[in-house]
Amino acid sequence: MAGYQECRSFAPLLAALPCCLKLRELSQYAIIVDQIDADTQASDPFVSRFMEGRRARIEERQPFLAIDFEALLRE
Repeated sequence: MAGYQECRSFAPLLAALPCCLKLRELSQYAIIVDQIDADTQASDPFVSRFMEGRRARIEERQPFLAIDFEALLRE
C-alpha cells in the first residue's frame, strides 16, 4: 500500500468504509426482516447467524466491523 499511497491517498476511502459497511448491514437486515419468513430465518444457517443479536447491535450503533481502518494507513 505504501507505493500506491505515494500517488493516491486511501484516507478518504478508509474514512467512508465504516459508513458503507453499516449501510450494507442495514440493507441486508431490512431485506431479511421484510422478505424472509421466521421459519426460514431459523432454518437457514447464514440467516440465523447473521440475525443473532443483530437488532440490538444496530440499535446500539455498534460498528459492523470493529476495525481501526486508519491504522491500515499507518502500517
